[in-house]
Amino acid sequence: MHVATHKELDVADRRAVQSAINHLRPDIVLNAAGFTNVDMAEEFPEEARRANHLGPKILAEACADHQTWLVHVSTSYVFDGAQSRPYATTARTQPLNVYGMTKLEGELAVRAALPDRSTIVRTSWLHSVLGRHFLERMLHLLETKPVVRVVCDQFGTPTSADGLAATLWALALRQAAGIFNWSDSGAASWYEFALAIAEEGQAVGALESVSKIVPVSSATYDARALRPPHSVLDSSETETCLGTKASYWRISLRGTLLAIALERRALAAINRLKIANSY
Repeated sequence: MHVATHKELDVADRRAVQSAINHLRPDIVLNAAGFTNVDMAEEFPEEARRANHLGPKILAEACADHQTWLVHVSTSYVFDGAQSRPYATTARTQPLNVYGMTKLEGELAVRAALPDRSTIVRTSWLHSVLGRHFLERMLHLLETKPVVRVVCDQFGTPTSADGLAATLWALALRQAAGIFNWSDSGAASWYEFALAIAEEGQAVGALESVSKIVPVSSATYDARALRPPHSVLDSSETETCLGTKASYWRISLRGTLLAIALERRALAAINRLKIANSY
């Protein structure tokens, strides 16, 4: 297995991608690269399009030349959120923002180049031990701000990046072609997600004390990009394909927070040893 960061491989650099594929000759390429800052995409649409559309297009065309299977990660934001029921893979796409539009363009480019040798997986509201995401931002705010205001009228499903990774590999190994949905089960608003972070974070020791969390409407929240009010995905087809069931989102969240708490304790112990050894 070979893992490349953005600094090591720019997926929108055709020559670099072709060189990497020629050298590694992989059976499977998993593309998790993307411009994921939804508000910043409104300000820098060309940069978002380069990462979310051009990059997948170049990867797909390079994979097509070598009969390589491509797994591409997409988003629930390809939908407008107008329907109240979970979105199936066959639902009509209609993005509300630049991020969603460029991700949809990436999907179309992958399907055009690799109609029978690609797996596209739409997911939502990812959280993990590493990276920049809502969970990481909430932990910081809950520890540093007296009051945290969180949108209460947008609904989706918080999803473990670990669970998504396992699903991506399982679909790739089955060479399951087409578009799939994957998220943890259940649904929540961003406000409910924040409350759960506070409660579960304290329970596992990732947070010592928390701020007051106040619900606000999307209309009063200063955001550059429109977001779908309901971006819950229907993952039942993927569950059937893999013979598995998605974890309930709050259980997965507790697992991520526990891993964060353990990492913090380990770093604190290392720092104490460094201080003790400095005398």
